[in-house]
Amino acid sequence: MKVCIIGNSHIAALKLGWQSGLANRWHGTDLTFYGARGGDIAELLVQDGQIAPKTETVAASLRATSGGHSMIDPLAYDAILVYGLCRDLNRQVQNLGTPYSAAALELAQLEYWIGSNLLKVISAIREIDSRPLYVGAAPLEAAVARGISDNRLYAEFIRTSNDRVFALADAILLPQPMQTIVNGDATDLRFSIGSTRLAVGDSFDDKRHPGEENRHMNAEFGALWLEQFLKRAASDRAVGAKYKTGAARKAAPEILQNH
Repeated sequence: MKVCIIGNSHIAALKLGWQSGLANRWHGTDLTFYGARGGDIAELLVQDGQIAPKTETVAASLRATSGGHSMIDPLAYDAILVYGLCRDLNRQVQNLGTPYSAAALELAQLEYWIGSNLLKVISAIREIDSRPLYVGAAPLEAAVARGISDNRLYAEFIRTSNDRVFALADAILLPQPMQTIVNGDATDLRFSIGSTRLAVGDSFDDKRHPGEENRHMNAEFGALWLEQFLKRAASDRAVGAKYKTGAARKAAPEILQNH
């Protein structure tokens, strides 16, 4: 199985998790990472049936993370994962525990995703192809556990996000592993300790984040997330999960054509 992973600095955890030994358990699975720090990875365009960087800075980051490729060809992969490219997910989960009306909560959720770079990248992919497309949000910010975690609001946020947004792009938003979540709306702090910057070919490559940084996760988290994803992708492939034909942009103009 050939898998393409596109994302921002959060893919560093996945890449390190893969290199930490997970690759040895997934013989026959080939992962190619395409990443850039911050919002740079959203600076992409569709060109001659491939996804191309708009700037040389992004092109250099893609080459550094992928092992030499500055263009992304979705047709070369069996599955595609778009990861990260959003933030403050904790607040969105917390919203579901407030007394706001269902209509207000739905609008807030839609506006959150429409304002994210995730949909920009998904939109570019869907202009080219309709093969299996998976989505992983940036991790919940890390915090110290306060007791038994009730993850029902988080699960509800994932479910409704799929129903209202990602299903329209024929994509699947996957949750982070439930065993990594504490307090119902945060990642266990131990998964943030030792997180490093995404290596893109400069002096900051693989440098540890400051101690107070709690948005990025480490290799242990990355391995857990990636294995959960690979099991899902392999299972879908084995049973021949069906996906729509044609560009989802045509089927979901309200969501994707804004990007």
